[in-house]
Amino acid sequence: MNSPRRVFPDWQALATEAAGRLRVSAGRFPDDRELTWLIGELSAHSEEFRRIWATGEVVMCDSGRRRLHHPATGTLHLDHDALHIPAAPGETGLVLHVLNAEHGTPEEAALTRLAATLPAARHLPQAAPNR
Repeated sequence: MNSPRRVFPDWQALATEAAGRLRVSAGRFPDDRELTWLIGELSAHSEEFRRIWATGEVVMCDSGRRRLHHPATGTLHLDHDALHIPAAPGETGLVLHVLNAEHGTPEEAALTRLAATLPAARHLPQAAPNR
């Protein structure tokens, strides 16, 4: 199994963003016992998390380019968007992370090859390319 640092070459930046999003959730839901427990556990077991958390950085949403390393394709440069789905009353809402390859790039070809290896992918219609 690949470690997160191997899969995500920009792991440090991603960890900082994740902690910033966690801080937003902690601010929105200060009485959430499970969230408080999670932050406590991360703080107790990770010096790196404590250092990142101490910066006080907040991240509401993010988009841009992500580098991912896949063992079958190597490093992929993909566009990334975080889509925030508002919460219904009494709910916490969702965040959907979308990764996409630009049309005509080696990344698109690599993702197409990977999708072809998945049994369920053979039954899905091909998406029309964005042009």
